[in-house]
Amino acid sequence: GAVAAAAAVAKGKDNDTLREEQLSRCRLFFGDEGMDALRRAYVVVVGLGGVGSHAANMMARSGVGRMRLVDFDLVTLSSLNRHATATRADVGIPKVEALRATLALAAPFCEVEAVARMYEAAASDELLLLDGRKPDFVLDCIDDAPTKTQLLRYCHTHGIRVVSAMSAGAKADPTRLRIADVSDAVKDPLARKVRWVMNQEHGGVFRVPVVYSTEKTELQLSGLDEAQVESPGDFGALPDFRLRVLPVLGTTPAIFGNAAAAYALCQIGSFALTPVPLDRLSTKVLNKLYQRLLQREKDVFGYAEKASFVQEDLEYVMRYVFYGKSPLSGIGFLQGKTLMLTRWRNDEPASVRNVVCVTPAEAERLRAEGHSAFDPEAVARVNEMLSRVDDWNLVRMCEDGGAGLRSSPTL
Repeated sequence: GAVAAAAAVAKGKDNDTLREEQLSRCRLFFGDEGMDALRRAYVVVVGLGGVGSHAANMMARSGVGRMRLVDFDLVTLSSLNRHATATRADVGIPKVEALRATLALAAPFCEVEAVARMYEAAASDELLLLDGRKPDFVLDCIDDAPTKTQLLRYCHTHGIRVVSAMSAGAKADPTRLRIADVSDAVKDPLARKVRWVMNQEHGGVFRVPVVYSTEKTELQLSGLDEAQVESPGDFGALPDFRLRVLPVLGTTPAIFGNAAAAYALCQIGSFALTPVPLDRLSTKVLNKLYQRLLQREKDVFGYAEKASFVQEDLEYVMRYVFYGKSPLSGIGFLQGKTLMLTRWRNDEPASVRNVVCVTPAEAERLRAEGHSAFDPEAVARVNEMLSRVDDWNLVRMCEDGGAGLRSSPTL
């Protein structure tokens, strides 16, 4: 019972019974297979500041079996407003050691290794691999774009699953948080810099899921005092390390870190999680998509019958089936591009099960050449997306975000 468990914990004991009880809610969530996958997982968290400390904290508490923490920095008084576990007693010690000590008490079933080093591309094998074993997941919580991009490139090249946290500084609104591909994180300054570095140094933007915020902030970097201006080298954590910092509301990096952890945990535990990066479409945009589709049905395909769907159905298709982008090219609304809806199979009228989100050029190629105009993998991807639209009897999106859906398909 609870009394016996408390007595065992007080004596510093750990056993299978205690672990099962501590992780019982997680097991209800992930099931036996998911929890076994988490127990076997080896995870690396790089960057243990406000975002990374919260991410690592929840990875361990959720049942991950082995975790490596990588960060060169020390706990400071100013970092206590956002670090997940550090206290004043930890000031001056490496952030990775402070977190490792806490997790040894909170989640002794997780084997935590603390590596007090800065991530460098040349040391990627040493810092990430465990006796030659690739991590099951990497959580990138670095706040320096060039270093961040090097880590992402390594993971991309070596087939390692990764989720990357973008800029949490100067942000406050939790309703603006998104998880999407880095190419869609168009309102985040760090994501913009990461894409620039990818283009300049790595041959183009590659796919990476990122946690970011669409919030626009007016807050600026802090200024330097006289001593910092005169002798900047005396104040940086490392040579040439930035001194000016962004204001930080501690709740925001916590939310970012927990979101990154949720994404990684669900991926490892095989729990279906499909982030929807696109906000609700305005009535104006929906009406334009709807009218353009009806006009195309009449002008291009000679079909003038009454449509079997209404424009609200298109919002479901755009947001939850195609996520606001063309599945053929990855071009999306969030990149400021023009998209339209058209038939997927030319010999059938447009419907919620026979419509695809594309660019105007792709629509014309699809009309003229059919599926043969596109890569077979892209065609298969569209077919898989449309298979999610079960016979849901023309689902109507409701203003409450879907509470009134009838027979909603699995997302």
